[in-house]
Amino acid sequence: SFSGKTEFYLSKRKASDGNQIWERNLNFNIGNLWGGLTTASDGGFLLVGGENAANADILVVKTNENGEYK
Repeated sequence: SFSGKTEFYLSKRKASDGNQIWERNLNFNIGNLWGGLTTASDGGFLLVGGENAANADILVVKTNENGEYK
């Protein structure tokens, strides 16, 4: 999910009941974002975002299985 500003919002929930396991707000100085999310082969997540119609600024973020990145 994306805020339309400078952050990615991640939330992991249980498949059985939808209860939240964790949530993360990852902030970046890139402006208004569009983007996508997929699961990485190691159980983490890959987030891709961009700014403006020309897609001149691209952001790729890899997190671990807990939504943490370094």
